[in-house]
Amino acid sequence: MARRLLCACCENGSLTLLKTTLAEYPQLLNEVDPSRGKYPLEISLAAEQFEAARYLRAQGADPNAANKVLLAFYLNAPIGTTDTPVLGLRE
Repeated sequence: MARRLLCACCENGSLTLLKTTLAEYPQLLNEVDPSRGKYPLEISLAAEQFEAARYLRAQGADPNAANKVLLAFYLNAPIGTTDTPVLGLRE
């Protein structure tokens, strides 16, 4: 419930509610929203809610979190395959 609220705040730019939610649930700052597959910082930037994004960064949101997940996915791909894990394409 708190994660949905946080992501909704990021999407609609409700800065006051965003601050309140993060104060109560700081562990959600760098957690992906499973229903969207995105981090709060990504959601705020995609929605062009730049004040929310600045606040998230000031609180320690990792701007590379999504890249780290993607990198870990590629690093765990079977060695010697020509499959591109994300797209399922062949070289």
